Amino acid sequence: DVDGSKCIDLVPTLMFLGSFIKGECIIKNVRFLKHKESNRLSEMIKMLTYFQVDFDYNEAGDIFTIRNIKNWDVPHPPKIQVAFDHRMAMVAALFLKQLGGGELTPISCISKSFPYFVEVFQ
Repeated sequence: DVDGSKCIDLVPTLMFLGSFIKGECIIKNVRFLKHKESNRLSEMIKMLTYFQVDFDYNEAGDIFTIRNIKNWDVPHPPKIQVAFDHRMAMVAALFLKQLGGGELTPISCISKSFPYFVEVFQ
C-alpha cells in the first residue's frame, strides 16, 4: 500500500509497476492527479484500460487498486496517444518497452523534464 499524496509525481510510474507484480498494488490518495499538467488520473485510467490491466478505482475512498495485466491481447504493434504531458508520455513509453515496442504520440512533450529521454531510454 502506498499513500500517493507522499509521492505525487511517482504515482503514474507506481501504477505501471503495479501492473506487473503478483498480488495487488494499492495506491491511496490519487485524486490530486486530476490537477496536474493533464488530468493524469483520467489519463492513467485510459492507459491501464488500453493495456488491459485489471484495476479498480474507488472514487469515494480515493483508492486505486491494480492487480495485473489480464492478458496480452493488445493490438500489435501497440499505438497509444496520451495527453501533452511529459509524465504520461514517459509512463506510456514504459508500457511500450515492456510490450516490445510500439508507437507513442506525442513524444515531444517529454522535453519539458527530460530532453534526452528517448535516447537514454533506448
